Amino acid sequence: EYMGQQLFFIIMKVLVVNGQKETLPGKAIYKVFKEEVVKIFARVQKEHAIEENEIIFRSKNELDDYLFQEGTIYTSPDSKKRFERLDMVLIDGDPNILPWEKSVMKLSVLFSQCKKVNKCVFISGCGIGMIAFDFSTNSAFWHVINGNGKGGPINEIYTIPEDQILRLKSDDVYLADATGNYYGIDRSSNEWDPKGNTGLHNAKIAEENCEAGKLFQKVRKYRPKQSKEAEIVYPNSINEQVITLTKIYLQHWALKGLPPEFKVKAQNRWDPHPINITDIA
Repeated sequence: EYMGQQLFFIIMKVLVVNGQKETLPGKAIYKVFKEEVVKIFARVQKEHAIEENEIIFRSKNELDDYLFQEGTIYTSPDSKKRFERLDMVLIDGDPNILPWEKSVMKLSVLFSQCKKVNKCVFISGCGIGMIAFDFSTNSAFWHVINGNGKGGPINEIYTIPEDQILRLKSDDVYLADATGNYYGIDRSSNEWDPKGNTGLHNAKIAEENCEAGKLFQKVRKYRPKQSKEAEIVYPNSINEQVITLTKIYLQHWALKGLPPEFKVKAQNRWDPHPINITDIA
């Protein structure tokens, strides 16, 4: 209190996480992301009379002191309190990281925490994959034994040597990349049992090599009729996708000025299954 007036000091605490790969392109992408974050919060601080912005920058492997999740190794009460004091979490991730990979386990735990307490979180690049995985598995963690963690054809599950099967642990699974289904060994019968689905599938494998995978291909949706003057947009390569804006979103403030159809880069090799995320949110 100062001269009979109550003073309030607003301090924003934001955690910014680098989820990019340690490559030159990855470092360059994160550099741009980091610079934009600093600019945006400097403007927010000025426009909203915020006393101070505390922006904490971490890599995806330096998150231990913010992680708290029962049933995992992250059970420190201090970490829980530190996480609760965050106002916002911003993540810039590589679009091809897989949420079950050991290298991004901490990132997946952090996202799961944010979802459980409705903490404000923004994820660039790997967001849709993490959402699909978390809703499908509740961010369960296991070790994929085939394809260097990326899975493989379902029919190869029967080619695994018996001595390797005998050494499998309870968290070892076989992943079918065309469907996202994963299987664990049932010790009572030594047979493979379905354990769940990742919510993701390898788009190319599903399209080209597997009948079952066709169930998970993107659904062709109705596209509004364009005027004669409107240019028809086609992707020029497999790394491009066409975005179509439906009428109800054309006037949204974030989309103003965009054409009804436009192309975007599509660098991800794994897609979420073609379901409406709002159905499971």
